[in-house]
Amino acid sequence: MTQRSDPSSRTDRPLLRGSHSEIEPFLRGILASGVLLLLAIAFEHLFFDQGFYASLVLHPFWIIVLLATLESGLYVGVATAGLAALLMEWPPRQVGVDITDYFVDLAILPLQWLLAALCIGLFVQANIRALAALRRENARLMDMNETLASEILRADQALHETEVRIVTQPHNPAPPLAAFADLAGLEQAPAASVASQTRAVALCFTPLPCDLLLISEDGRRAWPQDPRTSPIFSGPVPLPVQVLERLHDFAPAFVIPADSLGHPGGHLVLAAIRGRTAGALTGAVAFLTTDATGTEGLCALADLLARALAGPMSDAPALRLTEDQSVPA
Repeated sequence: MTQRSDPSSRTDRPLLRGSHSEIEPFLRGILASGVLLLLAIAFEHLFFDQGFYASLVLHPFWIIVLLATLESGLYVGVATAGLAALLMEWPPRQVGVDITDYFVDLAILPLQWLLAALCIGLFVQANIRALAALRRENARLMDMNETLASEILRADQALHETEVRIVTQPHNPAPPLAAFADLAGLEQAPAASVASQTRAVALCFTPLPCDLLLISEDGRRAWPQDPRTSPIFSGPVPLPVQVLERLHDFAPAFVIPADSLGHPGGHLVLAAIRGRTAGALTGAVAFLTTDATGTEGLCALADLLARALAGPMSDAPALRLTEDQSVPA
């Protein structure tokens, strides 16, 4: 059984619009039709007498015109009809036949070819346009499918890298429930060990350095609660007015450049600690990070620690630093 040709193969024969890729199928169809017409004429001259085609009820050029129209559409069909009219054998005018009648008789067959090419060609051209639209839509969907596939591969790669990073990075073995229990236990932490307990709880959630800052009553400077074990500051820290104002507003945790508090490099996440009794600013929780992007989780942790430390920082005079107090050694 013969295999039918794919009709979508004709969708690359669009209307003529001037580009090389669009004119090439038209020229190819005209060339094929011209070759078939010349072969038909040569066949007549080789095997039959001159004028044999004109004596037939249906001229053989009908086959070529219809094939060209069905295969290549309206424009090639009309051009083939015109080419067939030029190459057909023109019988001589009989004596006594009017010149008008002679040319009318000659024009009947070419006009039939032209009308057939127009009627069939319009239908075929509509099908070609529909198939071309389907091919464009198929190409668009294939491109969309390839884009989605590449995005899925990229997401899989990112997930794999994240899993590898989570598995290989050092982490605290403390279970999450225990970490939240320790966070709740900060509310009853003794004044002497509140800084170390704060860092221990923070370490259950993140390996980044954490510190507890005490703020002087005049608000001009801060001091780490335990300078000997502080991972960030080792001495008094001057507080810029902008930082102090944001702390006094008790806004959610915020990020500032570390050098604004005298620490070289990195960024600090600060959360104000508000005393429960007087409602005044008593201190701040600080985290040191090298990347200022993606600090939402770190800000949330700083806020949680600041709320938990509201009790221990409220009524513990040993945790307050005044101007007339000596700096701890």
